[in-house]
Amino acid sequence: MRFSTPVVVPAGSAAAAHASAAGGGLAYDSPGELLDAAVALMDDDYRSRLGEQGRAYVLAHHADMDDFVARMTALVLPDRRVTSASHSA
Repeated sequence: MRFSTPVVVPAGSAAAAHASAAGGGLAYDSPGELLDAAVALMDDDYRSRLGEQGRAYVLAHHADMDDFVARMTALVLPDRRVTSASHSA
């Protein structure tokens, strides 16, 4: 979504939650829904709208790379603290 590209993600996933919150993508539950999503994104205006909404969401919530790395590290490695100095060196 960061590059104004809409996403197509499995329903019920964390990615689907972000895509929904952003209005930046489509979720699917079945192969047929995946195909429907791909066909829907062939519409230039629709694809552009989802892409711009997704980019706006990412910039509003994930643009600070230091913060993003710290949050992901806390999620994946909860016993390790990360500061900007510890990962920029």
